[in-house]
Amino acid sequence: MGLTFQQKFYQLPDEVYVVHTLEPGDFADGAAIFGIIEVPEDKDEDFDLNCLFEGQGYWLHKINFDELVREGYSLLKELKAND
Repeated sequence: MGLTFQQKFYQLPDEVYVVHTLEPGDFADGAAIFGIIEVPEDKDEDFDLNCLFEGQGYWLHKINFDELVREGYSLLKELKAND
């Protein structure tokens, strides 16, 4: 099955920030996912980005999609979900 004219294929970088909205007084769990953005390579830009988003009421959670997928496949193999 191929892509239609309106569908697009996106490739995400290995490390991204998942942007969550913050609940007042609850820093541990972000309420909703607001978006996904690339993690800057420059440490100063990364710090500035975190400050900017936190100042606006958002929380940036860094994840590595490759590791997440590998762990997911490992879990499926352990549970023998593919049998």
